Amino acid sequence: MGAMGFLFSLFSIFTPYADPFERRARKFSTWVNSMRSRDTIEKRLLPLMQENLLVFNMWLEKSFKNYRNLGKGARKKLYRHAAAIMADFDGFARTHTVTHAALRAPFDHYCIPFDSAYVPELSYLHAIMAYLNPQGRYNYHEGSAFSKLFVDITRERMTGDCNQIVTLYAYMFSRKFNIDHLQVKLIPGHICLHYHGIDIEATGAGFNLYKTYDVISPITELIATNVLDITDPTEVSASIAPETFVKAAQLAYALSHKREVVAHNLQVAYRNLCFAALKQKNFEKAYFYAEKEGGRDLLSACFATEFNALAEKVHGVKLLKDAKEHRETYKKMYALAQKMNDASRVKELATLLKQIA
Repeated sequence: MGAMGFLFSLFSIFTPYADPFERRARKFSTWVNSMRSRDTIEKRLLPLMQENLLVFNMWLEKSFKNYRNLGKGARKKLYRHAAAIMADFDGFARTHTVTHAALRAPFDHYCIPFDSAYVPELSYLHAIMAYLNPQGRYNYHEGSAFSKLFVDITRERMTGDCNQIVTLYAYMFSRKFNIDHLQVKLIPGHICLHYHGIDIEATGAGFNLYKTYDVISPITELIATNVLDITDPTEVSASIAPETFVKAAQLAYALSHKREVVAHNLQVAYRNLCFAALKQKNFEKAYFYAEKEGGRDLLSACFATEFNALAEKVHGVKLLKDAKEHRETYKKMYALAQKMNDASRVKELATLLKQIA
């Protein structure tokens, strides 16, 4: 263990992190907001994915899915399993061989230009395919948590869905090559890797070419799809704070090239935050989120809730001399009644304000 590793082990008991890289993942997820451009976010995200996509994605799953089984101790164990899997793969890759003709064959089959410069990366991808063959170490299961890939492989098979296994492929590739040499292809209800015009079907450990698809995106899109991926129904989740949900939606929206889908999630997130603020009678925050959500109905709900809260304050006022002491409250109620287009209340409050002027 190096000096930095020793120091982290010494002080990690006082931190929420199971690995020092988790702190950087947390700083990134905190830094993301709706004001950041996609280019700005991708520029900061890509080096993090390159350095340690596995820990980065695990932290996001812990943060945004909030599975109870991803506590600090559990994550340390998962990282130990991951290190053992990578060591086992490295031994496998050293002895794995594939011919130039075999690498070229799928390109020729789909009439895609082939460049001999692809050979080192393709050979490595071929080794990953062979290692994670679904007939052996890997088992596909829809909606699985990312953590289920990192098991004791001497006792059980790795389990994951298309998002999770594609993420593992990308991580393994990034240990030797630049991760941005890979892209992702989004297919209705599915995702695969894309490499120089050909698709890498991670769930089946083979090459393909999907003719029907939504978009081919940079590898950073993988983070957006993982954040939006369905929750594993077999894992128990703790409640997720609205602020956490909106962070996830903001990150996905900033990165995704399918914004029409993500935009809905972001609106839901803002709506939830608005309702949470209204419940706390924090109207300044509620209006902020209502404007972010962009719908007139939510803004109207804010007006009505604040109006009712103000009306409650003056509920016991019966005499004009007492009403004068609450003139500012009635002015606010009058302004809100105007915003709600409530003609009867506008008229009633206008009359009252004249009497107590």
